[in-house]
Amino acid sequence: MKKEVIVSVHDLAPYYENDLIEIFALLDDLKIQNRTHLVVPNFGRNERLTDEASKSFNALVINEKSKGAEISLHGIHHEYAEFYKMNYEEAKNALEFGLKEFQDVYGFSPPGFVAPQWQMSRDSLRALKDFPFIYTETLRGFRPMHAPIRYAFPLNYDWGIVWMDHFFSAMNRVRIACRFAGLVRFAIHPMDVRNGFMPAIRRHLEVLIRNDWSFITAENFAKSVNHD
Repeated sequence: MKKEVIVSVHDLAPYYENDLIEIFALLDDLKIQNRTHLVVPNFGRNERLTDEASKSFNALVINEKSKGAEISLHGIHHEYAEFYKMNYEEAKNALEFGLKEFQDVYGFSPPGFVAPQWQMSRDSLRALKDFPFIYTETLRGFRPMHAPIRYAFPLNYDWGIVWMDHFFSAMNRVRIACRFAGLVRFAIHPMDVRNGFMPAIRRHLEVLIRNDWSFITAENFAKSVNHD
């Protein structure tokens, strides 16, 4: 059985530019070039990708793509459970806006869409099928558009409460030590930098590297399972 890791860097937005630079430097240092970056098109409703002030951030994103990273879409405003609260029409309109904002700036279409907190309503999942995305993710697992769900709970270090983050960091260490095959979803957030979790994240990634896990972008994983 394959041993594959999808490293996803969440919450790409101008607000977190300096934190993201630190995350990318860590992944470069570990030679993890196959990684997925999730861009928020209008973070907090006041940081649109098309704003003049976003130029430096957009250049950072384009540079990551040139290094081999996948660039995909991550919600619209990154509000709590924003796609869990939406009906079909609301989700469709939101996705249309986000996709246009993304395409207008970067000149290509994102292969995937991941909602904030991995939470989507049934209507939102249905609306997603109206767009050319090849995958999404929920808390339960990785969802290719043309293949069965791959169940895998994400290794996450940012749950919004620091004591809980410490608990899950310890649990992630145990889960990594006990995994011998399958799919690992490894999520990194800018708040991990601010909350001091980057040393633990480095150690956990190093264990995966030593144990010969293969790093793959979410896009390429979706393509592989869609054609199984």
